[in-house]
Amino acid sequence: MNGNSHPGRNARAPSDWLGWFVEATVAVAAVELIVLRLFTRTIVHIPGAGEISPFLSTVSSAGRFSYYLASVLLTVTLFLLIVALSRASGHAAGAAAVAVFVALATLARAGIVGDLSLALLVCGCVFALAVVAAHARRGWARLPVLLFAVGFLLSGLYAALQSPVAAELYSTRTPTLLLFGGETLALSAALASPLLLARRPARSTIAVGAGVAVLCSAALVANPSTTKILLLWNFGLAGYFPSIVYGAALGAITITVIGLARQAKVDTAIAVALVAMGGIGLHSTYQSALVVAGLGLLALTGRTSASCRALSPSIAPRARSTTKTRSAAAAGDQRAAPQTELLR
Repeated sequence: MNGNSHPGRNARAPSDWLGWFVEATVAVAAVELIVLRLFTRTIVHIPGAGEISPFLSTVSSAGRFSYYLASVLLTVTLFLLIVALSRASGHAAGAAAVAVFVALATLARAGIVGDLSLALLVCGCVFALAVVAAHARRGWARLPVLLFAVGFLLSGLYAALQSPVAAELYSTRTPTLLLFGGETLALSAALASPLLLARRPARSTIAVGAGVAVLCSAALVANPSTTKILLLWNFGLAGYFPSIVYGAALGAITITVIGLARQAKVDTAIAVALVAMGGIGLHSTYQSALVVAGLGLLALTGRTSASCRALSPSIAPRARSTTKTRSAAAAGDQRAAPQTELLR
C-alpha cells in the first residue's frame, strides 16, 4: 500500500500532542489540588472527622492517585513544551529554560543537586521563562506575568535562605521582607490577571468571579487559623493581608480563566490555571513544574502564535479542510482568508 494514500493516518509530531496533554494535566492537577492539598489537609482539623475514616482513606487514596497521574502527565507535557518552544520563532530561551528545569528536577531526584542550588536555579528558570512569556504578549497583558515572575523570585530567594547551607553564610535573621514582597507581587499579579483578556468579560463571568471572591473571603474569615496555613502550604502565601484581598485575587483569576475560555483562548486559560495551582512557594518540584508548564504555555499562546487553539488536537478536523478553504480563497471568497491564516 502506498504510504501517501492515507495522509490522515500519518504519525503526529510530538508537539501535536501538546494540546491534549495540557488539557489532561490541568484537569488531573485540579483534582489533586482540591482533593489532596485542600480537602485532606482541611478535614483533619474538623472535630469528629475520625468517625468517617474509611471515607477519608478512600478520598486520600484518590488524591494520591491523582497526584501520581498528574506528575506523569506533567512530565510528558514539559518534554512536549521543549519541542514546541524550540520550533516557535523567538522562543529558544524559553525552550532552554524548560529543558534546564527538567534536568534540575532529574538531578535533584537522584540526589546530585542540593536544596540551595535547586532553589536558586529553579527561580532562575521560572524568571527567564516568565520574561519570554511576557515578551510574547502585548501592552498591559505583560504586567501580570512580570509581577508574578518577580514575586516568585522573591519568594524563592526567601525559601533558599532557609536552607542549612545558606544559614551558615547568612548570619543575621532571614529578611521576611522577601516573603512579604513576593506575596504582594503574587497577589498583584492575580488581581491584574484580567489584563490578559482581549476584551471586557461578560457580566455572567464577572458575577461568577464575584461569587468565588465572596466564598473565599468568607472561608478565610470563618477559620483563619486553618485557611491561612493552607494558603502557605499550597500556594506559598504567608497571609499578611486581610482575607478580602485573597478572595479578590481568586475572584480575579476565576474571571480571567472563564473569560479567556469564552473568548476562544482555552490554552491561555489553562496556562493561567496551571500557574495559579503551582503558586509561588518552592514546596515541591511538582508545584514548580506546574508553574513552568503554565508559563511555557503562556509563551506559546502569545502574539507569536497564530491561534490560541492551535495547540489542541481539536484543530485537526479544521486542518483536514484546508484544501477546500484554499480553493474558496483562490475563487475570490475573502471570508476564507482569516481561517487560512489561523491554520498556518
